[in-house]
Amino acid sequence: MILRNSGKKLVLICTQLLLSFFIFAQGYLTNAILRELRVAPETEQQFYTNTDVKFQVIIPYVNPSQVDVSAPEQSDIVTFQSMRRSAVAATENSPLGTKIELVFRFSKKGTYKLPSLVVRIRNIPRQIQFKEISVNINPMEQLPLMIVEFEDGTQVSSEFDSPKQPVINTPAGKKLKLKIYLQYGMQLIQFNHSLPVDSIFTQTATYEITELKYREKIFSEQLVPVADYEWTPLSKGKIAFPKFGFTVIAYNGNKYDLFMPIFTINVEDPVAAEEDSSGIEFFTAAFDFSSEQEKGQEIKVVSEEECKKLVELRSAERHGVWFSAASKRKAFERELGLPDKQGEFPVIIFYLSVVFVVLSAVIFCIFIKRKKHTGSVFVAVLFICSLSLLIFSWARKSVVYAVTLDTALCSIPEDIAEAKSKLVAGSRVKVTEQTDKWVYVKTGDIAGWCPKEKVLIIR
Repeated sequence: MILRNSGKKLVLICTQLLLSFFIFAQGYLTNAILRELRVAPETEQQFYTNTDVKFQVIIPYVNPSQVDVSAPEQSDIVTFQSMRRSAVAATENSPLGTKIELVFRFSKKGTYKLPSLVVRIRNIPRQIQFKEISVNINPMEQLPLMIVEFEDGTQVSSEFDSPKQPVINTPAGKKLKLKIYLQYGMQLIQFNHSLPVDSIFTQTATYEITELKYREKIFSEQLVPVADYEWTPLSKGKIAFPKFGFTVIAYNGNKYDLFMPIFTINVEDPVAAEEDSSGIEFFTAAFDFSSEQEKGQEIKVVSEEECKKLVELRSAERHGVWFSAASKRKAFERELGLPDKQGEFPVIIFYLSVVFVVLSAVIFCIFIKRKKHTGSVFVAVLFICSLSLLIFSWARKSVVYAVTLDTALCSIPEDIAEAKSKLVAGSRVKVTEQTDKWVYVKTGDIAGWCPKEKVLIIR
């Protein structure tokens, strides 16, 4: 009797142990655990438009047979591709469970929070939220863009049609600073621009993207700077933006030619110049006299014909071989009462340096061929000196000088602009900028715009 009762107790204990083991193996899927679950995108994948984006969630303590998944909601932008359930084996750190894998496609760039995933776990309906995801443009589909940004933040892109209204307003004579960017391009092969009319347009900087070298194929939406410019419109009215062109290699490996849409800026009347309280002396500061005696010289009025003759003498001095031309020019300037100004650079030096460079190069090659090392070293030194002289003389030869008639200098090239200084006839000036009707000249500390007909170029 005692043995029979003991056997019953043993069976009861074993049954309880087996039941406890089964319950422990199954685990408990509580509401707290469910609230923490999220359908998250898989790691190590790129979230691009029109490509498969994989999500997954692991529901613990349940087998795949205990889980039913409803088809996710779709839209014109988000499409559901596929779904798969699979068992997850228990490990030391995680219990057994069911993995649900889903694949979606997104047709547009953006940040998405998909509707909750509806599942039935042991015939009980549940909802699991999706994690937010940011989808970028597929680099294989994105065309490169050219973007112009003005210093006030205004941007114009090659992606859009031509704006109907001027993009900015600016007074004539004011410098506009702008930057050209490339976006969605892997390599810039070539870029160029046209010069706008009635304007001063200067490239002030270029960036690394302009260098033709290998670049890693890493997609980025960052705006890559190409070049900086300064644009000074000189005439009133609507002025078209210069034509820019890029030749670009896109991330898909294709080559594209990009052009900015046609747009304009509105150029208004120039800002009135403030009156100089110090009182600008017109022509007395235009010359840097070399002595007190020259400062006291009386400067008489020089006619246009005399200015033309002075230009002829300076041109002869520039292209002459002997010093007689310089002597004639100085004598004529003294006759006109003009101070002794700097002479013209003789361009014969440039041509002689070219001859010396060629001769020294030829002789150097001959000496090397005949293995005359001492002579070759001497000729190499001569070649370097001749080359240095060639560069120096070319730079001096390229500078443009002129003789002016009586003229006022303005801060901007406009007929309505107020004169800020004056040059007397016979003044030798350096020409730095030119437009159709105006030139920018400088002599000493005096600089400004004057009409082109008031300037006689020294050829």
